[in-house]
Amino acid sequence: MAESVLNVPDLKDLEEEELWNLIDDNRHAISLGVRPCVLIPYLRQARVLTDLDEDEILTCSSFTNRAMKT
Repeated sequence: MAESVLNVPDLKDLEEEELWNLIDDNRHAISLGVRPCVLIPYLRQARVLTDLDEDEILTCSSFTNRAMKT
């Protein structure tokens, strides 16, 4: 376990493309921990979320847990 922690690169040293690759490689694990009810207000404020996107998130059948939908 300690070895795996030592092999993780410092995120500050990575280039933008490498960071996006890490996100893509871990997308499933990230999506399990994301709660739309917390994330949506931030995305609205940053103006990266449209009404259509929000409706899709809230009605998505992929979210099996009701708490994840709202």
